[in-house]
Amino acid sequence: MKLNRTFSLSINLLFHSKLRTWLTILGIVIGIGCFVTIFALGNGMENFINERMSKLQIDLIQVTPGYSRAGAALRTPDGKQAPEIGIPFGGMSGTVVLEDKDVSALKSISGVKLVGKEITGNAEIYFAGESLTRRITGMSLEESLHLTTIELDSGRMLQQGDKYAVLIGDKIAEEYFSKEIPLNMIISINDKSFRVVGIMDNSMDVIMPLDTAYEILPDSKEGEYDVLLVKVENKDIVDDVVAQINSKLFLTRHVNEKTKNFTVTAMKDVAEVVNQMTDAMLLFLTIMAVIALVVGGVGIANTMFTSVLERTKDIGIMKSIGAKNSDIFLIFILNSALFGLIGGAIGVTLGYFLHGVLWQMIIASSTLTFHGSAGFTIGVALQGILLAVGVSVISGLIPAYRASKLKPVQALRYE
Repeated sequence: MKLNRTFSLSINLLFHSKLRTWLTILGIVIGIGCFVTIFALGNGMENFINERMSKLQIDLIQVTPGYSRAGAALRTPDGKQAPEIGIPFGGMSGTVVLEDKDVSALKSISGVKLVGKEITGNAEIYFAGESLTRRITGMSLEESLHLTTIELDSGRMLQQGDKYAVLIGDKIAEEYFSKEIPLNMIISINDKSFRVVGIMDNSMDVIMPLDTAYEILPDSKEGEYDVLLVKVENKDIVDDVVAQINSKLFLTRHVNEKTKNFTVTAMKDVAEVVNQMTDAMLLFLTIMAVIALVVGGVGIANTMFTSVLERTKDIGIMKSIGAKNSDIFLIFILNSALFGLIGGAIGVTLGYFLHGVLWQMIIASSTLTFHGSAGFTIGVALQGILLAVGVSVISGLIPAYRASKLKPVQALRYE
């Protein structure tokens, strides 16, 4: 039998029962739509997380006051110890702090290149008759600005000699006041005037010199810190430096594992855990999409079995006039593949639009700007269509085989 004739008969089978055909195709549409939406969103989230992780300095270690015993119980998926969970300033007893003696201890450790000091606290920002409460970060300029990945949208970084100068995030500059805050504008923070010397890209932060932060944050005390940032000389020695930091601070703070009141977090460990969590999330989403496809495949198999039963007499006629088993098999396999092709194409289109809507909702609800790919690609679309056709063909194998093996005499007698 010629291929064009075989294809024509497959199409006739497809539209023999329009209602059943479209209900079957609907199952594939839902399955592929879910697959494309989930897979594209997963790719988008992975791109988003990778963009954020790329800005982490893996040669950086963060030391914070306070310690949660829950941190010791956390494990990564491969069984390793997860990064410790710190409690913010005063989180345990209201008196847990980092001090100058801790800074000196960290600087004495072999492999430590720089130690930066930070304090944080809430302050009231006034501009154009409006106010906003935001968290303020005070940084030691000689070290901390060398330990961060601040990206400026405009202006300059803080410099030595800056007293009442600040960096503000573009979100604050553009979105939180009725008027945009331009570069070099004067704003008021806790009743003190500051000049905006830089606007940070993709940020909601406010950063000022450490000495100035002590003046305007009422709960701060000079010589006490909320965060110490440790930069190591080589990223390959991070684990060794973390161990040395723990040992040194145990001695200087007179604590042990049971009374530990500080947390040491290596940025590279954070990146590893986030990557593992991302992989687990993508695996879970993929499993959900596969389940949806299996349901669609069951629908195709059911439709194909019904088509074989309905066309049993026609199969007998075709075999009696010379059709081979392979011809009958090919007709039903092509019919099954058409289910997948049509359902897959519609499902990919549905997934594209659904993914776009959900992605915009996710980005709109986020306080961060994302500059990377949203996750939907031509590759995802082709995978969706090929998967739909593949599932459809597999689902149609047994019905097609049974149709090809029907005896002509028995098929002609079938009622």
